[in-house]
Amino acid sequence: MTSKHVDDDDDDDDDDDDAKVVALATGTKCILRKNLQCDGSAVNDCHAEIICRRALLYFLYSQLHLALGSDNPDESIFIRKSRDCEMFVLKLGIDFHLYISKSPCGDSCNTKTHGCLCAKEEGRRDTVIVPAQNDSAEDLKYTMSCSDKLLLRNVLGIQGALLSNFISPIYCKSIIIGDQLVPRHMKRAISERLFGDSADNLQPRLYDCSKLPVQKKRKIQNLLQLSKGKNRKCSKWSINWVTHFGHEVVNAQTGKISVSRRSRLCKYELARLFAAHLSRRGLQNLTAQGNSPLQTDCMSTFIIHTFKY
Repeated sequence: MTSKHVDDDDDDDDDDDDAKVVALATGTKCILRKNLQCDGSAVNDCHAEIICRRALLYFLYSQLHLALGSDNPDESIFIRKSRDCEMFVLKLGIDFHLYISKSPCGDSCNTKTHGCLCAKEEGRRDTVIVPAQNDSAEDLKYTMSCSDKLLLRNVLGIQGALLSNFISPIYCKSIIIGDQLVPRHMKRAISERLFGDSADNLQPRLYDCSKLPVQKKRKIQNLLQLSKGKNRKCSKWSINWVTHFGHEVVNAQTGKISVSRRSRLCKYELARLFAAHLSRRGLQNLTAQGNSPLQTDCMSTFIIHTFKY
């Protein structure tokens, strides 16, 4: 994820001199079924797009802290929606962009799915079409495909459910695919399969369904060469990096850094950031039954980005 500020009179869309990377991730695997945790202490999906979006959440919380609790709120990417409003919005000219080295797994890289929901399954490198829902424990072996998660974020926003209590929905302005791009499949997977009645009737209208520009950019071909090699096997390790906070390495098969150490990107730790933000705002006692109900819907995951500064 990178960031970049665009002036109103700047017509050069290809000028990346003021773009800034804010979140970065690698990874190709999901947690082993035997290591699933009910307390949110393990990261279930360590595919790069998903981990990078979670790294972005970490960055967004830090920017909210700047906007509220620092001596330099102007350094934050957020401003209040209005003077007396508790909600924040991105400053004018700040956009997010996604770079993915290869087409995300699922519908965007599979010519046989044609808009179907797909899932990652333990022990398989490709995805499978999601079977009819049932109450069997066998459902636990499936993890939502990256294409479907990108579609979800293209409607609900990349900020997720908890941050939706503080900031307006944030959408990626573009997606850049480094390799194996089939434009018609990618566009169908992340937006076009929802257009029509289902998109027109989205409730609440707070959310949108964006038609993202998808492109293959020649400037990043050097990155592809770094990731290619003979007999390269998929690693069980996933790396995430957040600007100002450095990197961490997670074992994708366990979803943790070590047996006794959680990742900063697991649901448990992100919930701690949410609770800390509530505390700073004096909202510790807010509940879903209160006067200002918190959104408690469960949303999934996303990215590598570009935030325009």
